[in-house]
Amino acid sequence: MHPRWQKGGVETTNERWATILSKQNLELIALTFNAQVDDAKEIRLINFSNLTDVLIFIVKNLRRSDTLLLCQSYYLLKVLPALVFLKLKGCRLFLAERNSFDQYNEFPIKRKLYSLIFPWIFKIFDKIILNSSEMALEALYRKCHKNIVIFKNPRFTKEEIKILEAIIPKKSSKSVYTFCRWSEQKDRDFMIR
Repeated sequence: MHPRWQKGGVETTNERWATILSKQNLELIALTFNAQVDDAKEIRLINFSNLTDVLIFIVKNLRRSDTLLLCQSYYLLKVLPALVFLKLKGCRLFLAERNSFDQYNEFPIKRKLYSLIFPWIFKIFDKIILNSSEMALEALYRKCHKNIVIFKNPRFTKEEIKILEAIIPKKSSKSVYTFCRWSEQKDRDFMIR
């Protein structure tokens, strides 16, 4: 479940995970609302008109043998009642956190509130997937440390890296400028390579 599916970093990561998981004969369905694209690689994309319709769908259709992977905790408070229902029903719940809690530094009230509430909410998840050991050290995850899995996002395939390495630039460059969100958890070595 991922709000407003588009072609960004989180969605690309989801597609790469889907490619890996599809080899396990799992049925992968992306639930979203107000999506900016019509399809996703290796995932059946169901686009709803609003979050309420997504929640009604998961409450009605998810079975005990299903797993719900919530991408990012942005909508955690809005979807919490549905998650509690699914947990009581016996579904497995996973949370994939891609960004550090530092993203809330600009919102002191929200940061304080979330830092008090989220550690308790995180306990309902069977696993919380983080993409760096630095994130796992954040105070936010102390109460659920045994459920944390650190797994770097799948990046380019070996074939894609070979293609990139084979490209000979017309002109060498001494500096590379990036226009993106940046934090210490980003993989600098990968970008340099």
